[in-house]
Amino acid sequence: MNFNFFKRKLITVAGFEKEDFDNLRNIYSGTYKNKKYRYIDISIFFTKKRTENITLKKINNFIVDIERIENNIENIIISSYSDSNSVINEFANLLFSEIPQEKITELGIDFTKENISKKVILENVEMHPNQTKYFARFNYSFFKEINRYSLSFFVNEKGIVLEKKINNEFEDFYNEVIKLAKDSAEHWEYIHSPDFEKWINNFNKIKTENFSKEILNWKEEIHYKIADIILFSDNKYLNINTLYTHLFILTKNKEDSEYLFENLFSCLYHLEDTDKSLELLFKVKEKLLLEFNFNENNKEISEINNLIEKYQTPSTNS
Repeated sequence: MNFNFFKRKLITVAGFEKEDFDNLRNIYSGTYKNKKYRYIDISIFFTKKRTENITLKKINNFIVDIERIENNIENIIISSYSDSNSVINEFANLLFSEIPQEKITELGIDFTKENISKKVILENVEMHPNQTKYFARFNYSFFKEINRYSLSFFVNEKGIVLEKKINNEFEDFYNEVIKLAKDSAEHWEYIHSPDFEKWINNFNKIKTENFSKEILNWKEEIHYKIADIILFSDNKYLNINTLYTHLFILTKNKEDSEYLFENLFSCLYHLEDTDKSLELLFKVKEKLLLEFNFNENNKEISEINNLIEKYQTPSTNS
């Protein structure tokens, strides 16, 4: 097939055609339609100041060849079902343990390992033309909306599979926060935080519930970093005020706690999880008395006492 990816713009990105290909240091994403008229999301990650023309040709040729590579990987997935130690069986076992039985019944999923091996869906392709280890990563999922795991195949520029890996979306989130937390405060606030907010906003109800439980077991430095991300999230399934209060309680660093304290009371007045509100209020009070050196006469402690009384009084809650 004879065409040029950059001229034909199989991936359409505003401003891409104006880019100087000798100075590519960005991520470009878009959609490619294959021969089956199926759309595939593709992202190209450029990490070097200079990208040689030969690399651009490799990208062009690779995109043309994606359908063949995809078919090859799907054959690997299906054939590996017979191997009990294969990555697809490990993937299936994780799904069995994670997805609630009632959800399986509700969706009418034929939830057998063999069916999973035939029904994994290609979510997207990440191209890394400047990577020394691999050229592209094909990411597959099975009922992405109700589980956290995906399956990745790393391939070279010829489409030969080099490595297979199971990804945990929550772990990926955690690792990204750890990696990017070292950037400047300005970079974090204006670039990274909005990206993490979008990530959380895309979680459905089940993922949100699982995510909310899991983050409470993460390192303290993560709690502080993601507290504002939680606070400003648009995820309708997220108990923002309750979760923010949990993160405040778990944060031990005095300076970090003082920062989170600024938004604490707006959350305390709107706690969503009424069954645990009393427990949270007592823990907040204890933290303020011990770590902030407040006393019973402080205005903040009085406010918390009023809230505690509200939740302890049946007539107020009826």
